[in-house]
Amino acid sequence: MIVAIGAVVKAGVAPSTYPVATVGFNYTEKPIYWFGVITAEGQCGNDAGGKRPGTVYLLGNGITHGCMVRSGETATVKWEFDQPYSDVLKKVPMESHQVTVTIPQPETRDSGYLQVHFLSGNRVVLDWRDNFADSRVDPVSGKIIDLHDAYIDPDTGRPTPFKH
Repeated sequence: MIVAIGAVVKAGVAPSTYPVATVGFNYTEKPIYWFGVITAEGQCGNDAGGKRPGTVYLLGNGITHGCMVRSGETATVKWEFDQPYSDVLKKVPMESHQVTVTIPQPETRDSGYLQVHFLSGNRVVLDWRDNFADSRVDPVSGKIIDLHDAYIDPDTGRPTPFKH
């Protein structure tokens, strides 16, 4: 599921720091209400509510924040799962999570999309790509698949290794 895209550019940025747009992929059983990626250079993420698993969300379906990132630096990913309106009325706190991850190397010098993959068990995998929709992350294992050795399954939309 694609959550959102967006980008910002900052003047005077060090050569090893790049502007990116965040793109979220939800492989969990629950909808994600919002997420954020916090780095030493700032915060980016998405605060558009109600991302249901298996639903595509692009421009116009929420507010996205771009940010500056540096490969190899540590980042914190925070997110909250959506909840039924009845729980909101009862003031039940949202289910919140956070993990610490490392910003990966970009696919190329022109990579502008930081993909944030939410997997079962509150696991998060980041992938820095040229194209916002080309996912190389296996939604079960969390491993990044070389797309030269895989195809996108038309039924699931997931990268699937070729059987040799």
